[in-house]
Amino acid sequence: MSFRPVSMIVVGAVTAAGVCGGTDRESAGQTSTACAVETERVPMPRSIRESSGIARTGDGALWTHNDGGEARLYRITEGGSIEQVVTLEGTGAADIEDIDAGPCPGGAGDCLWLADTGDNAGRRDQVALLVVSLPAAGVERAAATRIAFRYPAGPRDAEALAVLPSGEALIITKGRGTPIELYRLSAASAAGAPAALERIAQLGPRPERNADRVTGAGASEDGRWVAMRSNAALSIHRTETLLAGDSRPVLQFDVRGLGEPQGEGIDIASDGRVWLTSEAGGGGMPMLARLRCTLPE
Repeated sequence: MSFRPVSMIVVGAVTAAGVCGGTDRESAGQTSTACAVETERVPMPRSIRESSGIARTGDGALWTHNDGGEARLYRITEGGSIEQVVTLEGTGAADIEDIDAGPCPGGAGDCLWLADTGDNAGRRDQVALLVVSLPAAGVERAAATRIAFRYPAGPRDAEALAVLPSGEALIITKGRGTPIELYRLSAASAAGAPAALERIAQLGPRPERNADRVTGAGASEDGRWVAMRSNAALSIHRTETLLAGDSRPVLQFDVRGLGEPQGEGIDIASDGRVWLTSEAGGGGMPMLARLRCTLPE
């Protein structure tokens, strides 16, 4: 397979994290030299035309889901075809926006975590994470655990979730009507009464352009990296730096050349591979892409 190397581009004053100023970062020597586009514009079936997130599990499988209240998981191939569909039972989902893989609550086994956190109107008193044990091949239905929570300062719209190996869940708000903020839900949180999130930091001001709102996130399997994206760009952050409230990425990349109708999902592996999904948008097709980005030591 031939790869298409693409130089890193700083996208104005706002990127996927909504906070990146190109001039300061370049002078600090914190940019990446290149990402390689390994696959792009891979069409996916119209049954996942609103693919809003993507997660890669330890066995190498890719899982996605539709935006909204449809509580189904779709296992897909690197070629974009569907291998398995799993319907989640008893979720009460309203607006699922993202997915990531991580340990199950309590650390027993591997799970998929979904963010039922969409709130365009800013009216949801509580939102939730849905957690399901990694479905075995052939499974068609599965029960999900619902972990409800509230934001400390009132409703927020969020489409980005990253789950760490510790079991902590990071939620990044979209920046619709409010600044972009980073929150953390403790690994000890469980089903029951709604939990309050811990606000870690404001990552940036409210984006001026819709294309710079945060639409997805994911954590690498070793927990060292968190990737975020918007319709226009992606950024990769050291997890320890991000949790310290420092929003500066180690890498930024302009994804507009991929031709995504509406870029939404992202996940990252510890070796720098990055998977992206896009909703169909208008009359188009949902798309899958894979990059390989050079990560610092």
